[in-house]
Amino acid sequence: MKTLRFILSAVLAISVIIGFIVIYPSNNTAQVINSTQEKTNDAEQVFSDIAAIYYYGNGDTRIHTWINTGMNSFKYSGSNGWFSTKKGGYEGNKILRSVAGDWNGDGFTDLAGFYDYGNGITRIHVWLNNGGSRFNYQKSAGWWESMRGYDASRIAGVVSGDFNSDGNDDIAAFYDYGNNETRIHVWLSNGENAFKYEGSRGWWRAKGYPAKNIVNTLGGEFGE
Repeated sequence: MKTLRFILSAVLAISVIIGFIVIYPSNNTAQVINSTQEKTNDAEQVFSDIAAIYYYGNGDTRIHTWINTGMNSFKYSGSNGWFSTKKGGYEGNKILRSVAGDWNGDGFTDLAGFYDYGNGITRIHVWLNNGGSRFNYQKSAGWWESMRGYDASRIAGVVSGDFNSDGNDDIAAFYDYGNNETRIHVWLSNGENAFKYEGSRGWWRAKGYPAKNIVNTLGGEFGE
């Protein structure tokens, strides 16, 4: 008889515990969800900014920036810019095409420009973002150069994107060969100090596609 009473008491205790677990789990789950939502809401928002390569003449080139305040306004960083050659030495008007991207995969947006030295000599000059106050010029040798035969004036448009999915942004350019022939040339960033040119055949080429009709070029994930 005592054994039966013991068994009944044990069963009753187990039933109470199971009932407690069944009734209250939803509240505990809600607390976890709320905690996750709070973390999501408190996460730092990222706003896009603006940069402009500005040429004053006489070799005075500066990169002006406008930082997004996150409150429907841009804060101008001043005429000194994040890069400056006030005393001359850099002819910014020879940059025929420029583009922004994260060339070294550090999470900050950098700049690059196709600099036309004339006579088919073209280099890609690079400015690396130091993390939010300056663009560090990576010297006139550039991250890529063609000592002959690459006419920067034939570039119809430039875009950036991570074309090989290695975490570093790359550069692509629509090149006008004339006679309605256009190709997309590609330069892959090594993430450190150079762009690897993928060759003049390009990643796409077509006859009957006049590059002169290209109004603008845009990069993005437009399909699968």
